[in-house]
Amino acid sequence: MTEELREYNRRMMREWRARKRQDAAWLAEHRRKECARVSAYYAAHPEKRREHWLKFRSKSGVERRVKERIRHAKKVLARGGIYSPRFWMRKPEWMPVGQAVGDVRSAFFELNMTDEQRAYARELAIERRAAR
Repeated sequence: MTEELREYNRRMMREWRARKRQDAAWLAEHRRKECARVSAYYAAHPEKRREHWLKFRSKSGVERRVKERIRHAKKVLARGGIYSPRFWMRKPEWMPVGQAVGDVRSAFFELNMTDEQRAYARELAIERRAAR
């Protein structure tokens, strides 16, 4: 970029910010028009909405899942509770966002537990309940 173009962009952004600060009615009308424009575009091109949504989810999905788990853990600990991760409810990190099927043979699924695993889990739950 040339220096003149940079200066032009800076000046336009200063004017834009000043206009937004001064005129709330204009800003509300501008937002309404933009929402209508985007809605009309997606109404004319329904495949684009899904395409943009899948692109967004593929980029931010894995990070969002991790952040949600951390946020949940902090909330539980702040209330004085005990956080215990539920691996059987968790989508694996290697699983792409939007993929509907995981490994159905996973040992973390309750249906795939052996009788010995169920007995161990029951004994462990009894011990933990007694320890409280």
